[in-house]
Amino acid sequence: MQDGTDATEPDAPAYAYKPSLMGAPWEFRLAPDAIEWQIGRYQGRTAYARIARVRLSFRPVTMQTRRFVTEIWPIDGPRLSIASSSWKSIV
Repeated sequence: MQDGTDATEPDAPAYAYKPSLMGAPWEFRLAPDAIEWQIGRYQGRTAYARIARVRLSFRPVTMQTRRFVTEIWPIDGPRLSIASSSWKSIV
């Protein structure tokens, strides 16, 4: 996403968060035909047609009494996990 080769529009929906204080940010962007992601120095692109399963769940943890998680399983590639303390920030 930072190399200038992505074909997404500048106003494409995007979401970023840091799962830990010292960790790299996780960034997700919705392109017209795929979800693009960048986790630290790793990045990838998963076409919507290649997504096998999506799970939306509510998983409170010790420090966050409200935590929403979206998990995306592509047919091939890593599982993407998107967490938020508000359902509005993901939507």
